[in-house]
Amino acid sequence: MSYKEYVELSWRIFDAATLSAEIMGWAGVLIGSVGFVLSKSDPARHRRFRGLLFGGAAALVAVLFVGGVYESVTYVMTGQTGEVDHATSMYPELFLQVFNGDVADVLPLAGILSQVAAIIGMAAFVFGVGLWGVTKRRSVFNGKSQRIIYGGLALMAMSVGERLLAAGAHILISYIAIGT
Repeated sequence: MSYKEYVELSWRIFDAATLSAEIMGWAGVLIGSVGFVLSKSDPARHRRFRGLLFGGAAALVAVLFVGGVYESVTYVMTGQTGEVDHATSMYPELFLQVFNGDVADVLPLAGILSQVAAIIGMAAFVFGVGLWGVTKRRSVFNGKSQRIIYGGLALMAMSVGERLLAAGAHILISYIAIGT
């Protein structure tokens, strides 16, 4: 597979993951909130619906956070949003021309792995919050769910940091190119 094919595949997977997380998030929020209100007499069911509500809300927050950062970085690098060529929005030509040799070979892989980290981080965060909402506070799974949440947040932060670093480097290279 070429660089463009890998980038297109990673964007298709990223789009599918964000769309499914958004759909599942809204379903979780709606079902969880209705069940949370109607099941106050049964503590176990009430806890399950609270977990569903928290997991759905976490999915929406994760999609909003990661999707918003990716859209804003795409706008900074290409000047447009929506239907863009993902191969050039990941790292524009001017950005790739500055680097040569081994660095130019690693950059596309870093961008693709960043998207994979964002997908895994969103999934881990949503699963962790849902598990945390369902478990009892004294349960062994309470601590495990918190570690899953922290791991998901770390993966999402790493992915967002890579995108922000790429956007910063792109802005710096653009200013240097304009100045010469």
